[in-house]
Amino acid sequence: MSEPSVKSDVVEQSALEAAAAVQVWSEKGESVTFGSLFEHQKTIVVFIPYVEELGKIPKSTLDAAGTRIVVIGCGEWSVIKQYKADSDNYPYEIYAEPTRTIHRELGLITNIKGPGPGEKSKSYVPSLLGSTLSSIARGLRHITSTTKVGNFSQLGGDFVLGP
Repeated sequence: MSEPSVKSDVVEQSALEAAAAVQVWSEKGESVTFGSLFEHQKTIVVFIPYVEELGKIPKSTLDAAGTRIVVIGCGEWSVIKQYKADSDNYPYEIYAEPTRTIHRELGLITNIKGPGPGEKSKSYVPSLLGSTLSSIARGLRHITSTTKVGNFSQLGGDFVLGP
């Protein structure tokens, strides 16, 4: 595998290299290294709990740019297939990394704290209620999976990685 590269002030090269060596699991339970997901192609790697909006990006647009989208979740791989079905059959790859080692290496933090006194709410906050209600409904439909979805306070991020 070639050396992963990073052009950012946010993530150190050593952190990306450490993250690249971490195992992730597909919806079939097959493990690969995180780095193999972006080794040969420019890849938008997204660490988020909800993928519905990403699924609306036309594959033809990504193909024309020589790019793909990969989502990394912090839950167990066994819930990916159901999650994709619940997300209007999300068309792109989702992998699980339940130890959250990659999240830590790349500087993604956990936080469920809202805005402080006198601070304006961020633009994503109004959709938080809808997302929360949707998550509760999904959880009730799949009650046995609720302990496998990962840390709810894990915040996301996105990176463009690869050649």
